[in-house]
Amino acid sequence: MYLISRTISLAALALGLALASRTALAAPGVFADLDNDGQLSAGDVMVDDLLADGRFSTAEAEGPYTPPTGPVGLVIPASVKKLVTKDNLILIASGDVTIDADIQAASADALLLIVSTGGQIKVAPGVKLVGGDFVKLSAEGDILIGGGAGLSTKGHDFGNVLSIVSRTGDVVVGDKATLNGGGLCQVATPDVGGGQISIGPRSKLSASDGSVQVTAGLDLMMDGVQVTSPSIFLGSHASLHSPGQAMIRGASLKAGGDSGHIRIYADGVGGMVDLTDTRMRLSNLGNVLITADQVVHGSK
Repeated sequence: MYLISRTISLAALALGLALASRTALAAPGVFADLDNDGQLSAGDVMVDDLLADGRFSTAEAEGPYTPPTGPVGLVIPASVKKLVTKDNLILIASGDVTIDADIQAASADALLLIVSTGGQIKVAPGVKLVGGDFVKLSAEGDILIGGGAGLSTKGHDFGNVLSIVSRTGDVVVGDKATLNGGGLCQVATPDVGGGQISIGPRSKLSASDGSVQVTAGLDLMMDGVQVTSPSIFLGSHASLHSPGQAMIRGASLKAGGDSGHIRIYADGVGGMVDLTDTRMRLSNLGNVLITADQVVHGSK
């Protein structure tokens, strides 16, 4: 009897371990990352059900979630595959925001706002973020967008805005990324205290009915990028320690329409604009304005 009972107990134990293992391996949904490590671990809180109203902030108690001391991240893991919202989606984290799955707004006028008040925003390679008429990523620290990612508004008129802004960090966009804002496609760091902006080869930036604006508090680096918009503004502000540098090499800049114009600048004494192998297409070449102490152009 003892041996039979022991055998059953061991079998039950093995089954229990197997079930526990399956539970541990279950695909997670969106979660509040209490230790801000970007991984699902003990203590982290699932918040999928809390997104029904289109808003979640790690600074506010809601449902099973209570804000702890210290920065809290938000993670949309790859297992979510696609997070579809009926209306607005506003996500605010005091720590890092990690986006490993697509987000799509079903409504044409939906707002997609993702904010990190004290950390980074990281968008995985190939991820697609589609908002209605307004999409904004705003971070205190760096914003890192992986290669092949796509961020866009659904509409293509003047009222549609895509904005990517880091307040004190850098913005890095990988190769083959697509940024489309309709009326405004903006990538920016502040004039004072802002970091660098780097956009990788074969990326495409467009605003079909407005302007593309890429302006950095420090250096701007765009290598092999395609920019298409009625108005194009690209520039680098001088830092406290060095002149601005706008390195726009091997790029294609197309300003459409009779009134299309292109402005490129690098502030500060010794500021440099490098347009090596860059092509500009617009109806009136008089609408090109380049402001810098040094301008480099021609072919390598």
